[in-house]
Amino acid sequence: MLFPSEPTPLKKIKRKKVKMTEPTIFQDIKKKINDNDVVLFMKGTAIFPQCGFSGFVVQVLQSLDVEFADVNVLENPELREGIKKFSSWPTIPQLYVNAVGGVNTYFSSPLFF
Repeated sequence: MLFPSEPTPLKKIKRKKVKMTEPTIFQDIKKKINDNDVVLFMKGTAIFPQCGFSGFVVQVLQSLDVEFADVNVLENPELREGIKKFSSWPTIPQLYVNAVGGVNTYFSSPLFF
């Protein structure tokens, strides 16, 4: 017999529910951003920038007397890559003002103009 009179029932497949959790580094980044009005993720520190772009943003912030938290991404490779993924932007420095930012915000923020 080529075709059975009754179709064979398909086995019900049990699917595992995979709980998607965000990386711990994202939680750390969010906490830093939410705990500070202005945060600069940079190469080096405000006292010792290790990148010309980071140094430029520090100078601008300091010239405007803006208090900010500086986060040295060179101290932690996971943070260095994590901030890029968090913002979907490949470069550093990244500035967050009132929890908004990332991507070259420092060039367009009303904070500076």
